[in-house]
Amino acid sequence: MFENLALENILEGLLLCDKDLNLKYINQEAQSLIGYSEKQIKKMEFKNVFGEKIFDEIILCIESQSPKILRDIFLVDKFLNEINVHIFINPTIFVSDKKTEFEYVLIQLFNLEGRNVLYKQNKFDDEEKIMSQLFHGLAHEIKNPLAGIKGAAQIINSTNVEKDEIIECSKIIESESERLSKLVNTFKYLQPSNKESFEIVDIGEAIKDSFKIDKRDIRGVDSNGMICSASELNLWDEHDGILILDKSFKIGSDFSKSYNSTDSYWEVGVTPNRGDCMSYLGIARELSTYFNKKLNNIGNPLKPKLKPLLKVNSGKSKLCSSYQSIEIENISIKDSSFLIKYRLSNIGVRIVNNVVDYTNYVLHDLGQPLHAFDRDKLFGTISVRNAKENEELLTLDNQKRSLDKTDLVITDNEAVSVQNALKQKGLDVKVGKQIHWEINCSEDHENVLKQIENSGELFNSNKEFLSKLPKNLDTHSVLVRQKDEMCCQKKFNSLTQRFKIKNLLELKRGVVWNITIKNANFNTIFNNILNTNILHNPLSHECFRIS
Repeated sequence: MFENLALENILEGLLLCDKDLNLKYINQEAQSLIGYSEKQIKKMEFKNVFGEKIFDEIILCIESQSPKILRDIFLVDKFLNEINVHIFINPTIFVSDKKTEFEYVLIQLFNLEGRNVLYKQNKFDDEEKIMSQLFHGLAHEIKNPLAGIKGAAQIINSTNVEKDEIIECSKIIESESERLSKLVNTFKYLQPSNKESFEIVDIGEAIKDSFKIDKRDIRGVDSNGMICSASELNLWDEHDGILILDKSFKIGSDFSKSYNSTDSYWEVGVTPNRGDCMSYLGIARELSTYFNKKLNNIGNPLKPKLKPLLKVNSGKSKLCSSYQSIEIENISIKDSSFLIKYRLSNIGVRIVNNVVDYTNYVLHDLGQPLHAFDRDKLFGTISVRNAKENEELLTLDNQKRSLDKTDLVITDNEAVSVQNALKQKGLDVKVGKQIHWEINCSEDHENVLKQIENSGELFNSNKEFLSKLPKNLDTHSVLVRQKDEMCCQKKFNSLTQRFKIKNLLELKRGVVWNITIKNANFNTIFNNILNTNILHNPLSHECFRIS
């Protein structure tokens, strides 16, 4: 009894499996981190619990009979939340009952983001952290002289260069090369010591002379600093580009004083039964009641006069009494404001874009869950329903998740609606649906496709994925396209004008219906399906059989 009580309340996630990876025990913390109940996990393939990469590491540990620590792993739960953990795998656990000896695999999950998480850090961890900071700083500082050398070299190699310019560029290359040389020499003093102990020092102080940022003259223009990304300033995890500040920031001002970097942080542990407290408003409401203080007015709720074009069925599940929608037009997908990104990053929310960030902001501020959909990709009626027992869902990490009746599914259900309509006509088929984009290029096809994918215009890589047509012999595919597709023209203009993608000649959009039948003549059934006009309107659509 006491042993079970201790295991259930330990701050680490614990899983115990036999050598064939059949789950024998899992505590509540592990269930919370993974996002599935013990019952759900036992129904899943073990490689789908953690993902294939972690699964392969576990198999290697079992085969080698060697414990291993996987550091800074991001687990994705069924709600697509990323949780940063260390995973300790120990395949050498033996238990005896006098007659038989049992071999088990122990998996421990250390939550790096939860409160009061206790984990050991040995000398290696300290060294690793110090060296990581050091080389991050070196890499950061090396960028500037390399940029100067590259720029000067490009000028020299260009046409119609004056002799004075060549001399000036040569001086720049010489001075920046000397600067790089000094940086490289710094590595001499960073070699691992043979001594068993060393003194931990402030990296910034130790190498400040090497990383000093001076005012420099580059071709008659004063360079007063370095260009940094948000991650390099330890603001949020964004490595893709330069941090562009809002116009409210004044040039020459102290950046650390330009935003409230001295916020007080509260870490609040909320039990699952207090969903009303999982927001700033919820906590404020709770504190106002406890201390008998007036709760400030948060303003009037939004009462839009817009009538949604898309029908929403709400209240169909006892677990969701209300689900409502509003349509907003003329939205440009771009970066959020600095303040929004800063506040979200402080509570561990990943930065995506203005639409996603603002929905997350409202969720954590007011406790109201929101989700933004691309209206062009929704069809039929949005419904909220309970999942079917053992229903499978392919999530964004390309993992199949097994659901039970307590899970909620939000879907536009067009494929299901079409399937039910065909069955009412006496056609017993299974129907699936995919969005189809036809892209015509003049040349450099691979590069054009890559640019289109990176733009995010045709699909959102955070929520959608590229797929191929089913290879099942019983499944046949039908492409349906509108004869006059205005959405395509908008997308085409955005790709060619906003994203400056060249060699793109034509863009067409359609829907691929994947129709599965068994033990029947598809040609006959296909003709019967077309005659129903359920898949398409012959007056406004084109229809093609593609497999």
